[in-house]
Amino acid sequence: MDQDPLENMIEATRSYFRLCSNPSIARITLQDAPSVLGNERWRALDAAHFGGLVTGGLAFAMQAGAIAPQPLEPLANIVLAAIQAAALDCAAQKDFEASASIYVDTLETLLSGLAARA
Repeated sequence: MDQDPLENMIEATRSYFRLCSNPSIARITLQDAPSVLGNERWRALDAAHFGGLVTGGLAFAMQAGAIAPQPLEPLANIVLAAIQAAALDCAAQKDFEASASIYVDTLETLLSGLAARA
């Protein structure tokens, strides 16, 4: 990708929500999994897998100077929690895509706000 690291993360977030707009995927990953595994176990698994992508993306953005250096783990936990909460709320709505549109715009603003200031 030719975009800067933050733009890549924003596009990855948009892609995640596009995938989750598929009712089968949303049902399995955002409704059934937390119910079957329990919320704590589901969050731990999500953090171990999807969270690694978030952590890696943020680390790369810091190394590239796109965001100011800061403690990576707390930042990754906050960003992951925001994405998880947004996805879970969208899955609970009748119209996932309409809810996701609002959340993705908000997540884009959040991620853009991390940009390093010159």
